[in-house]
This record gives sequence, C-alpha cells and structure tokens, in this order.
Amino acid sequence: MCIATRILSGFLPATRSAKKRGYHWVPAVPGAFHIGTLTITQDRAVDSYQLDEDTSEPFPGRAFLLAKLDAEGDVYRVILTEQGRAICSGLHCGWRPSCKHRDAITAALAAGALDEAPQAPFPSAHQIETDADHDLPECFRGLPRSSARCEAF
Repeated sequence: MCIATRILSGFLPATRSAKKRGYHWVPAVPGAFHIGTLTITQDRAVDSYQLDEDTSEPFPGRAFLLAKLDAEGDVYRVILTEQGRAICSGLHCGWRPSCKHRDAITAALAAGALDEAPQAPFPSAHQIETDADHDLPECFRGLPRSSARCEAF
C-alpha cells in the first residue's frame, strides 16, 4: 500500500514541444479514495489528476492510475517496472521519447512523494482511548462500555 507523505513540487526536463514543465503533488486526506492529486504543467497547459496505486492485478513493478480531473475524466496507467522502465497507457505516450505522465510519476517517486509504508489502523488504539465519546450522540455519552457487538450491520 502506498502512503502519500508530503506536498512536493518539482521541475521536469524540457522537451522539444514544452520548454517549461513541472509537477505539483498534494496528498489526499486520510480516508479518501485516492492517495492524492498530481498537477502537471507544460508551458501554459495545466492538467490535474487524482492518483492511486493500481493493485488490481500483478505488475512487474509498481503501477499508478491517473484520473484526469476534467469533463472527460480520461484515465492513464503508468507502470514502473523493476528494471527502471516506465510505461504509460496514453494514446501517444508509447512512441514519444517523453511522456508527461511517466515523467511526473517518476520524478515524484524519486523525490519521495510516495513512500511505501504500512498504513496505521484506523481508528488507532490511542484514538479509541482518548476520543471514546466524542463522536457519539449526547444521549449515549458517558455510558459504560459493553463487550457485546452490534450485529445489525
């Protein structure tokens, strides 16, 4: 499982068609259905994507899904192989020497934006002990704990 750890920005190498390229990574809040938002800039063009690690099937390395945040909602899969090669599912990405999706994912990983680490259980034991009544309706606060579990759900 992948855990986003911090906000990062960086430059990407220039290409023949785009001289100013960069990325900006913002991790999602805990409990979100994606791990963060990756924004890629190329000259004046700006595209943002919801990013998630793809574990739907075994890959020879790590795979990421980028869902574009626009009306079309295109989805790209970037696979980083164990040999260090990056592959993108974009229509034109296979035959171009540079792909903004591959370049941004590779740069973000190299900068430490996405670290592999086990996710802490939620809620933690500390949260359970210190915040036991906080989320309960007022009529249930202060009642003794019961060892019985509700099987209704």
